Amino acid sequence: MFTHRKTGAEALVVNHDGPNHMQLLEEVVIRSDFPQGSGVVRLSPDQALYVHSRLSNVTMAFMHGHQEPVEHLGITHLPDDHKHHLSRCGAKVWPIVRKDDTRPPVLQEVVIESEYPKGHAIVHLSPEQVRYIYERLTQIAFTYLHENAWGGEDARLQ
Repeated sequence: MFTHRKTGAEALVVNHDGPNHMQLLEEVVIRSDFPQGSGVVRLSPDQALYVHSRLSNVTMAFMHGHQEPVEHLGITHLPDDHKHHLSRCGAKVWPIVRKDDTRPPVLQEVVIESEYPKGHAIVHLSPEQVRYIYERLTQIAFTYLHENAWGGEDARLQ
């Protein structure tokens, strides 16, 4: 598995042939090279959609000049009991911020965590990597999310 040369992160799909030769999404693999260490997290299709949604909020709040206060969206460090706070789908997105009294919180990193049949995993992303992974997850959602179900686009069926 490789990472994007510029950002040091990548989101790749694992798929298989479904009915009518449509490609069905099995999982999304996110890999990151980060100063605290490299990591790989495997996400089910539902977890990938959840992570995409959360990264949408993070990019809107911290990276697009959003003017509303964002104090409620970030934490200063990963909680000690973070494994017990995964969402119902078994994933969590943790925006880690730096706060001081003189200015709004600044995004330091984003931690993506998942509990998947292949085990618990965690990956750290820099703000630049967050932007890239969000774009990749958007592409993956457009490719595989069809008719409110995870499956490939097939013009013959439309």
